[in-house]
Amino acid sequence: SSVINAENCERMYDYLLELEDLERMLLIVPAEDRSKIIDAKNEVADRMYSCFCITDSGSINEELLVHVLSTSKGKSMLARCITQLRSEHGRAILYHLLGNMATIIAHDRHHSQLPQLCVPLGTVIHSGTFNMMQVWLKSLLDGLSYYGDLAASLASVLKNDLGLSLVNDMIQRADKLMMISSITFELQAEWIRSLQQIYPYCMTLLGSLPPSKGLDQLRASLEKNKHLLWTPSMQ
Repeated sequence: SSVINAENCERMYDYLLELEDLERMLLIVPAEDRSKIIDAKNEVADRMYSCFCITDSGSINEELLVHVLSTSKGKSMLARCITQLRSEHGRAILYHLLGNMATIIAHDRHHSQLPQLCVPLGTVIHSGTFNMMQVWLKSLLDGLSYYGDLAASLASVLKNDLGLSLVNDMIQRADKLMMISSITFELQAEWIRSLQQIYPYCMTLLGSLPPSKGLDQLRASLEKNKHLLWTPSMQ
């Protein structure tokens, strides 16, 4: 299994180099040749994405994704390729990454190389719909609940630069969409229930950690939503 994962990583890296070559070609070819380059780029991107998938089902191989994100080369590769993939493929990878966030953070403890993914994964989040914010936040919470102690596992996420950045991006994107889009009451209620699940843990943690830009951002977002998040149990 580890040999297959390593081989897949090498294949993905080769596809990444092809993608970056094609991206450079797009900048220099005449306008009439651009469509051919774009088609070639999409084909390579699809082949790269297929490396992340289980052959029979077409779903993301989570063991491989965790393996990719446990290596320096893999983290760099995903940071460089995620926005080059088709949007639905980038979103699928993000969903499974969030579901395995605690494991991914644990693997990165000695390297601190996950922050390079903040901007590219943030780009994926900020192109998503309101329903995607709910699905992604639920994936994160379901993954953390698996370990039994949601407070401790959520703390590990919020103490990590990438984890904190992704939570902030999801809340900010949802806030923006609630202002500019027509969101059904049912969807809003689901989102609020997910925020209520993390609100008390976040507020406790925010009181115990030294201030930072990311934590200040989270505090501001939660305070902004406080009227929605209040429940009788918070009295």
